[in-house]
Amino acid sequence: MKYILVEDNTNIIKDYGNNYMQHNNSTIVLDNQDNVIYIYPDYNTGNSTIYGVGNIEDYVGNKYLYSGGLVSLNPDYEELEAWCEYII
Repeated sequence: MKYILVEDNTNIIKDYGNNYMQHNNSTIVLDNQDNVIYIYPDYNTGNSTIYGVGNIEDYVGNKYLYSGGLVSLNPDYEELEAWCEYII
């Protein structure tokens, strides 16, 4: 089983495939040996939730939503190539 970090007010999956420790002021991302990989200071027990899910083959941040136990494509997600047109 893999885990996801979901932003509660949008249902957007913010992180996937790691282990997490969630506190009232942050979420800590851990590797398989429980070493800290990253700390999300903006996601905590008051605004995000951790769920166990199956495999998401092509996970990219913000590309998927999680609601009612189901993972679905985020209709507002745009591939990076679409944004590059504005930069060039």
